[in-house]
Amino acid sequence: MYFKNTNGQIIGKLHDDGVYRAHKKGSKHTLKIMDAWGIDASVFSELKERGCTELRFLDDETGIVYAVTLADFESHMVERDFDGLQVFVSKKYWRQEEIKTTPC
Repeated sequence: MYFKNTNGQIIGKLHDDGVYRAHKKGSKHTLKIMDAWGIDASVFSELKERGCTELRFLDDETGIVYAVTLADFESHMVERDFDGLQVFVSKKYWRQEEIKTTPC
């Protein structure tokens, strides 16, 4: 299932394995004051209702995948309203995996 933002752009996908995956640009989508990743509160609620177990964000600028269980996200999340309610979790609670690419 695809999720869209208020502009109708696809922001991520909940896969059959229960993992929500999204591509982000850290320089644009990180809440810098908290060094945190976030999502719209309504998306979080729907992910929870649909049985999501993990969130995985690929930072397209660094090639690092940030992963956190939904339970850990919920226990550490902070709400902020920036033209709509969003929930954020500091990167210190996310596992980091570097994407290995092969040269052309």
